[in-house]
Amino acid sequence: MVSAPVLRALGEVDPVSPLLAEARVELNRYGGVTTALQRSLLEELAERTGVVAVLQLSEEFRQSREPLLYVLLNSDSPNLVIDKATRLTRYFHSEHRVRVVARDSSFVDIQHYSDRAGPPVAIESLFVCSLHTAILDTLGCRDLRAELTPPNHSPVVVFADGRFRDPGHGPADRWRLAWSSFQPTRRPIPGLDDYLLATSVGHTDLSPEPGLPTAAALAQQVIAADVSRRWTVQALASSLLESPRTLQRRLHDEGTTFTRLLADARLEEAAGLLRATAIPASEIGYLCGFADAAHFNRQFRGRWGMPPGLYRSRHRADTVSDA
Repeated sequence: MVSAPVLRALGEVDPVSPLLAEARVELNRYGGVTTALQRSLLEELAERTGVVAVLQLSEEFRQSREPLLYVLLNSDSPNLVIDKATRLTRYFHSEHRVRVVARDSSFVDIQHYSDRAGPPVAIESLFVCSLHTAILDTLGCRDLRAELTPPNHSPVVVFADGRFRDPGHGPADRWRLAWSSFQPTRRPIPGLDDYLLATSVGHTDLSPEPGLPTAAALAQQVIAADVSRRWTVQALASSLLESPRTLQRRLHDEGTTFTRLLADARLEEAAGLLRATAIPASEIGYLCGFADAAHFNRQFRGRWGMPPGLYRSRHRADTVSDA
């Protein structure tokens, strides 16, 4: 997801760049590029076009059709989208990750770090900061401002008044993203909303389906509206205007539990995506809220009796034979 705009921009300034050729080989062979190559691409692009031009590439993600981005934007609060972005780096065991250092209703402090390799260089951290900024701006954060907050130094503005700025030289691995207010602005995305997202954030139809127990039906619909979210009993009960104890009692009376409902929603969604889309199975696990690929594969096999890849191939074969 990150590589595409970087490769396009570098191709415009140097179509015969050796790094560009190397990246295309890795993309064709592995479906992505290594962290080391991504770093080299960003460094070369920053040297040729300037830091601000690199940061502005994050604007392209506003129009992206990447399912992973759709999941991030299907959030009803800035802190929720930050939680999803943090889980994304953990799910794919990224060499560089982000973590929340502090947060409030109007800001979040983030650190970009590595616990397995060398620390990210400044342009890598700046680019990741720009991605978070673009996502929060698209999500509906008003008067958004991004500042680098290196320890023992004054904050340095990276984004303000709707535009990116060159922060100069210095540490870039810690940022504060702050906003004055939040008003969700995500719009339905034709073609994928049926599979991935609620069609109207904050306006879920809570009418129970005929024949289904009321509490379970309502809970299923709320979970399905954002299956990638890290749901808790407290969060689900709040969405249903219930206390956690009341919700758990009602689900128990109907012969189910929060844990079972959540697992069923995620596994049903995963199966549907495998049957109906070409999204890689590794991404589907994240889209459906699993902790990592191993957790997804284990849970999916336990439910459907086969791994995700085999499930997809068998159901596609059934579709072809039925046709």
